[in-house]
Amino acid sequence: MDKTLFYAIYLIGISAFQFIPFIVYAWDKMQAKRGKQRVPEMTLVLLTFLFGGLGSVASMFLFCHKVKKTSFIAKFIIAWGLRFGVLCVLAYILFIL
Repeated sequence: MDKTLFYAIYLIGISAFQFIPFIVYAWDKMQAKRGKQRVPEMTLVLLTFLFGGLGSVASMFLFCHKVKKTSFIAKFIIAWGLRFGVLCVLAYILFIL
């Protein structure tokens, strides 16, 4: 497979994965406004770790969701940092070794 095609597919996949946490964060905000059952915080943090933080950040600021809760922000930053570290190690293994 051509490297350019591989990178294009990879970037499209990463972009598509950003919508998953975006939608779940938006759903949680909607449930909060309705007073219904919420998505657990650890699920939101896990989604950030698994699928990336850009969709999460976009949803947090677009819907003003969990931006004032410092304990959640700390967990969020840790999850994002861990994800970045894991991706760096994977990139090193795949592309450097």
